[in-house]
Amino acid sequence: MRLIRALWRGEESLVFTFWVFGVVLSIIMLALIYLMLLINPFQAVMAELAASIFLQIITISFITVCVGRSANNYYIVERERAKWKVVWVYLAILSIVAFTIWLAFADWILFVMSIDHHH
Repeated sequence: MRLIRALWRGEESLVFTFWVFGVVLSIIMLALIYLMLLINPFQAVMAELAASIFLQIITISFITVCVGRSANNYYIVERERAKWKVVWVYLAILSIVAFTIWLAFADWILFVMSIDHHH
């Protein structure tokens, strides 16, 4: 619980928050979603798809807040010491935004495929 609180406040390093927490948690989340689809390929019931999307929204929102706050704290520290390191702040935020857009597109594809398959 202490770790989750520290992540939420942005008190963990940007490297840990982004790579260990953000990337690993995202991979686990995607693996669970694809495992669900492998067990029941292209026959995902709307309730399963809705639950998956809801889980993704909660997870991505939490990751985005944690990485954003950690990036802000990293920016405050590094902008005076080594200005070139500030690029990591922008890259971390850009990658979270790109991943969120990609995930939304993948969900839309799954939704369309599940509707087409049911008809």
